[in-house]
Amino acid sequence: MLPLGIFSWFGYRLPLEKRLKLIAEAGFTATCVWMGEEEEVVLDGHIDRMPGMVRDLGLTLDNVHAVSRHCNLLWSESSLDKNIIQEEYEAALSFCHRHRIPILVIHITQSFNPPPMSTSGLHIIRSLVSQAEEMGVTIAIENTTRPDYLEYVFSNIRSPNLGFCYDSSHDFVAREFRGKALQKWGSLLVATHLSDNKGIKDDHLLPGQGTIDWNEVVKSFAKVNYNGTLMLEVDGPEANKGLTADEFLKLGYQKVRKFAEKLEK
Repeated sequence: MLPLGIFSWFGYRLPLEKRLKLIAEAGFTATCVWMGEEEEVVLDGHIDRMPGMVRDLGLTLDNVHAVSRHCNLLWSESSLDKNIIQEEYEAALSFCHRHRIPILVIHITQSFNPPPMSTSGLHIIRSLVSQAEEMGVTIAIENTTRPDYLEYVFSNIRSPNLGFCYDSSHDFVAREFRGKALQKWGSLLVATHLSDNKGIKDDHLLPGQGTIDWNEVVKSFAKVNYNGTLMLEVDGPEANKGLTADEFLKLGYQKVRKFAEKLEK
């Protein structure tokens, strides 16, 4: 069975160390961490403690999720704007290199209406990939609500250090491209963000709590040679439905294990 993991930021306001302990106790063997200041250790300036906290509990640190709020600046006409996002992503790459974390997950758009694609934006991504090659890190670009930008990048940049992070929830709110991400970029798959939604927005629900056809997802996975972690990215009151953190994690583990078993059939 493929390794099973869950994003360490899973919707409960608990210290990171406590969340990681609960993740391990629920049966997961892997996790990923968030670099945003929503994480108290990041806000307090102790971001470099996170990898050790994960590994001390016997968990694999599968990937790091870079902060995405400025990602549309990749396509800005302003060089100052571009510098902001380039520096953020370069710092995230350095963090991965410093702590021997193999994958950095990034967004290249947010919302349905980012600025137009540009060769200057592509140049920044190409520069980041070049740095990733030197550092031994793989950049995994996540599918969001504008898959055409992902296609633009993957069509123009080819590297063993550039891959795809499949987000099932984003896949099923992508309008006319709905449900097609794995079919399109499955050959580049290096990471996953699995969650459900109700067909309108990115709800981050547990598989089975929304309207995604998971049998369809299983069929798409069957055509992909993927040996990485099946990672849940779930949070929020609609997902936990009043459960305690440990109850929520145990339920999440059952859901993703059931999905993994279907992949093996």
